[in-house]
Amino acid sequence: MPSYLGRSVTLAAVALGCLVALPASAATLRAGVGKVDITSTPDEFPYTAPRERPYVGIHDDVYSRALVLDDGKRRVALIVVEVTKLPDPAGLLKQVAQELGVPETNVLIAASHTHNVPLVFFHEKEPNDLQKREIQRLTQGTLEAVRQAKAGLQPAQIAFGRGKAWVNVNNGEQSGSKRSEEHTS
Repeated sequence: MPSYLGRSVTLAAVALGCLVALPASAATLRAGVGKVDITSTPDEFPYTAPRERPYVGIHDDVYSRALVLDDGKRRVALIVVEVTKLPDPAGLLKQVAQELGVPETNVLIAASHTHNVPLVFFHEKEPNDLQKREIQRLTQGTLEAVRQAKAGLQPAQIAFGRGKAWVNVNNGEQSGSKRSEEHTS
């Protein structure tokens, strides 16, 4: 399964969970999505960090994605940023909530925990110049993804399906083994 599909399924599941917690209303549900490329630029390579091999280029682009849901009474946002961790999660949460005009409790932001970005090496209190650019890019990209999602709100419906997917079962055990069947039954 492509990684973008897995992230879409995860976002949809989280969104459904958030909306189930919302009181039922006669208003129409609206949904909007946004996706912004937050990949480093070629002039930033090679990127080096102490005790690490240098990053020498880009293998896959990384993104910030947003899903905004609105039932006419409440608006919520679900955001996934393809970074190892968010350098200032509280600050980003506050900015997103302000952008949407909602309380911070209506915003969920998650990092995908990829190790394929230069910020994987950011463990200090103060970022270096390249890390500052990366942090600015992910912040601006996330806010732009939220703006896209907000601007693209349109009527939507909630539905669900059920099935089985034998992807990464029990940390890589092969499906069909007795142990993996015990864990999926």
